[in-house]
Amino acid sequence: MKLDSRALWVELLAAPALLLGWLGLVLYQHGQPGGVTIEQLAFGGLLLPAHLARALAWRGALEAPGPAAIGLELAALVTLGLGWTQTALVLGTLVALGQVALVRPQEPGPLARPTRALGWLALIGALGALGLAAQQGRPTVPTRLLLLLPLLLEAWRGPQDEGAGLRRFAAGCAVAVLALSRLEVLLGLFAGAFALAAAGVAHSGGSRRAVLRAAFPALVLALGYAAGEVLIRVAFGRGAASIAVGKSEVEPGGETTWTPPAGAGGEAAEPVVNRWNARGYHDVDHELPKPAGALRVLVLGDSFVEGRQVEREQLFHRQLERRLAERLGRPVEAIALGKSGWGQGEALAALEAEGLAYQPDLVLCEFLPANDVRDNHPELEAAAERELVRSSWARPLQIDAARKRLLLAERLCGKLDQVLRRLSGSSGWLDAGVYEEQPQRLGEAWGEAWRRTEALLGQLHERAREAGAGLGFVVFPAQHEAEAHAAARDDYAYPARRVRERCAAARIPCLDLTPTFAAVPEIPALYWAGDGHWTAAGHALAAEATARWLAEGPLRERLASPAPPR
Repeated sequence: MKLDSRALWVELLAAPALLLGWLGLVLYQHGQPGGVTIEQLAFGGLLLPAHLARALAWRGALEAPGPAAIGLELAALVTLGLGWTQTALVLGTLVALGQVALVRPQEPGPLARPTRALGWLALIGALGALGLAAQQGRPTVPTRLLLLLPLLLEAWRGPQDEGAGLRRFAAGCAVAVLALSRLEVLLGLFAGAFALAAAGVAHSGGSRRAVLRAAFPALVLALGYAAGEVLIRVAFGRGAASIAVGKSEVEPGGETTWTPPAGAGGEAAEPVVNRWNARGYHDVDHELPKPAGALRVLVLGDSFVEGRQVEREQLFHRQLERRLAERLGRPVEAIALGKSGWGQGEALAALEAEGLAYQPDLVLCEFLPANDVRDNHPELEAAAERELVRSSWARPLQIDAARKRLLLAERLCGKLDQVLRRLSGSSGWLDAGVYEEQPQRLGEAWGEAWRRTEALLGQLHERAREAGAGLGFVVFPAQHEAEAHAAARDDYAYPARRVRERCAAARIPCLDLTPTFAAVPEIPALYWAGDGHWTAAGHALAAEATARWLAEGPLRERLASPAPPR
């Protein structure tokens, strides 16, 4: 069917404008500090099926996508330019899958063979993208592969006209982009279900009405999910599960980028650029010789001290340095030795291998109740890793949903995972044992882990004292611990209380930041939703409370007369 003159001009003007708009956006992002993301690059693949449909319409083989598709493509480009990457990917996926749903089988024409070849190339490319995603360890690759298999079957046994080639091309592009990008899992499943329904109807020679009827259940599910998401946000606020993000390799003296989770509306925050010093820590470089008259504070800890989620000058120890200098009226130099996954064992090793060489006057050691005790016991650490990778298939969906702030999906997948784990005989998460005086799972291992942790606290204190430095512990609360304290619940209070009692018995100064964080009216603002680490506000609150404690608490005499350089 040939285009009328008005539609012809609309398509001729829109097609290059849309492609050039995407290309211009990619080139613009290339010049920005964060660079181009894989989602922004892959987005272009979602526009190609509509442009192939226009080319076939120009030759009279098929109908053009029409103004509705142009409007959807334009909306997708605008949202991509505004930084709402997830929304843009959803709209772009609808553009691509619209070609799967609305193109009907017909008699083969002269363009059937080249169009069919393009369809096969797209499906092969989708398989390659899935293979790359599997190599990167993405948890939903098997699900996405299952979505592609019926499309491969349709390509093998279905119609061989221009429309069939276009449908395969559109489906291949959509699956490839879903494999390469970090699109929300459930939205990807909805889109995949729509593609499968459309492919099945197209394979049987159905009409557009049949396609829309087949897609109606997916539409009802999507609307129901959206309504549930709104309700759960109203009921529970903006909080989400605290799921730690993966680590990337650090090159000493180099830079890495941390991408914040999507906001409540799916909008993407600006990427955080981490600048690593010559020793591979998220800190400025420090000279080993101690400056005369300066007070040196060494901070030891894990990912909260490392602080990939904020700029370097927003880190806890950098803000502590400035605030403590203001209170004491003298120069202060704070040095951080912190890496994701460290417990007190690694902190002690870092103190002996590197920290004492800086001749610190004071050593501050972080204690994170959520996982430090487990980190100090190899058996528990290995069990936690096995639990993460070998849990039910619902657990990876829960992690991905939490990272993208899909609150309803996170809770539904979490409940489903609990049911599946209970059916397999392992209910409850291993890390919950740290909050129990008598853990239900691996009780002996938890007992040994606590004994090791308490022994390490004593060794850190003794080693710092031998070097002429004071030592204090600071308890860093997780979001659920602060919220429980604010609600006057003690279900998460056990590990912090036990560490405080152990420190009191050994006469080690200890500051528990949990009451400070619990006193903030908007606790979620202190944590990255879907990640669980502190925002810049969380680092600032912790630094101010710690500086006040140091200047007014049991360590104030140590700070009043720093040791001379040795």
